[in-house]
Amino acid sequence: MTLQVVDGRSRADTKYVKIFDNLAAPPSGTYWGEVELIILGGGGTSTFPDDQIAAAFTPSANHTATKIEVAVVQSSLGYGTSGFSLSLNQDANGVPGKALLSANLPGLPNNGFGWCCALVVGSIPSGIALSGGTQYWVVVNGQASQPSDAAAWDMDTTDQLHPFLDAVYCSYTIKCPNGIGWYPFSGTPFGTGAAFAVLGSS
Repeated sequence: MTLQVVDGRSRADTKYVKIFDNLAAPPSGTYWGEVELIILGGGGTSTFPDDQIAAAFTPSANHTATKIEVAVVQSSLGYGTSGFSLSLNQDANGVPGKALLSANLPGLPNNGFGWCCALVVGSIPSGIALSGGTQYWVVVNGQASQPSDAAAWDMDTTDQLHPFLDAVYCSYTIKCPNGIGWYPFSGTPFGTGAAFAVLGSS
């Protein structure tokens, strides 16, 4: 998978099948630019114990995924942005499992200075087969980065009544209620799910 940063206002996705998409329609904006989930590098801290964030999706039919669009940007914390990766993972009993493919994230855009709709886009030239009715996860992983690095995954704006399934990986032991590992959740008081799309063909 190869990754690049694009301006979401110029999305040209009509030729793709929408396997999953909770991004809104431009030009008014593709997501809530000021509502974000923080992914801290390394093992996290007592304030931000989560060093991975994941978002679930379930294809309604068999598809081949060729494109992943994720609203991952520089965090409002002002930390560094190196060492993060994006992956497409299998499900393991309701939380992310084995990565099917992954790539290191490029330099993350700063959405605080007029670039409202930045997206990280992953291209899968050979495609990857996804089974209908099977849950998968898109994961932003900060375990290889330093605790002084942070990424932010912005929340979606498309469905305020039906929250989507996300998960955080808690790695700062004293802040993990049931030990280190994945903790699934649905929505927050400020958003209904991490903003992303998985596109491809039938």
